[in-house]
Amino acid sequence: MRFPTVGLALVAAFFCFGVSAPAQVAPVTLTLKHANLQSSWKESWLTGKVTYSGFVTAASELRVSLRPRAGGRVAAAATLSDVQAGPFSGELPLPPRLLPKVYRLTVSGTSEGLQIKPVTRDLKLPAPAEGIVDRAWASRTKTGRPVNTIPGSPTQVWAHFHFVVPPKSRKVRNRWYSPNFRWWGEKKNKPWTRVVHTRLAAAKLDKGVWFAYMFSENRVVKRWRVRLG
Repeated sequence: MRFPTVGLALVAAFFCFGVSAPAQVAPVTLTLKHANLQSSWKESWLTGKVTYSGFVTAASELRVSLRPRAGGRVAAAATLSDVQAGPFSGELPLPPRLLPKVYRLTVSGTSEGLQIKPVTRDLKLPAPAEGIVDRAWASRTKTGRPVNTIPGSPTQVWAHFHFVVPPKSRKVRNRWYSPNFRWWGEKKNKPWTRVVHTRLAAAKLDKGVWFAYMFSENRVVKRWRVRLG
């Protein structure tokens, strides 16, 4: 059997020189080396941030996000554009109303249109010992509607504090201050309940702005104000 001359030449070239295989491209690797959550509380408001650092093996665009480990909405997120191969770092400010729980920090991204395998780290936001009040309001009576001002010459006023995180001691104390910020009265070692009510009453109450304070663990959990007169 005879092969055409051209065919024999191609076969000879294949065996002599071979065919080059496509070059293998190494996958982009992302590493999270450090992640730390810093937090402090003042009157039920959070000041905090997450700092992080890592390493990526190719130019990338990264996305950093924080959400509850158990699932839920993203609490904080940031995009890092034009990250070059090598180390990266940054920080995420935390929302002031973020609730204590375990959160998951996730760093993901793309490089030349290809997805990079995400990396994660779990971080705990601890609760303050004094607890957290998410809502407070004043009213004319214990079950009255919320008000900011009570006109006339009222002889009583109520303040209410709704705890979303209980104090560690399960004890609270209430304190009232008059418009000239003079201490008026206090209830100590009051058992904690989900909503703590405190009443101010007298035959005559000065007109002006009164302040109701909620304490636990010798710290102010929340203060509220109401104008009388």
